[in-house]
Amino acid sequence: MAIRVHASAAHLRTWTPSWAARQHLNSVAATSSRPRLSMVKAVPGTLVKCDPSIKALILNLDKDFGNRYVIEDLGDEEHLLVKNDQIHELKRRVQEEISKRIETRKDEEEE
Repeated sequence: MAIRVHASAAHLRTWTPSWAARQHLNSVAATSSRPRLSMVKAVPGTLVKCDPSIKALILNLDKDFGNRYVIEDLGDEEHLLVKNDQIHELKRRVQEEISKRIETRKDEEEE
């Protein structure tokens, strides 16, 4: 048993709005109170588990450098989502900051 499909050219045409219809659609879109939806951009990240004091330090560094490192603060005391391409630089900056604080504390104790 053979099935025959018949399609004329009229069924295959796509609808193209006229100039007036395009103008109307554009004006409706421009004056719409709904926010325009845009494509979501995925950012690869690394889940970081740390002490609350280190988390506070990372959040301060992130704020100081214009939100360069942290994608999302996950709301608990230990977890952050950090951008993959910034993880090594963040580790370096955290180590530098800890070293500075240790040196400052040693200097204060000597006085």
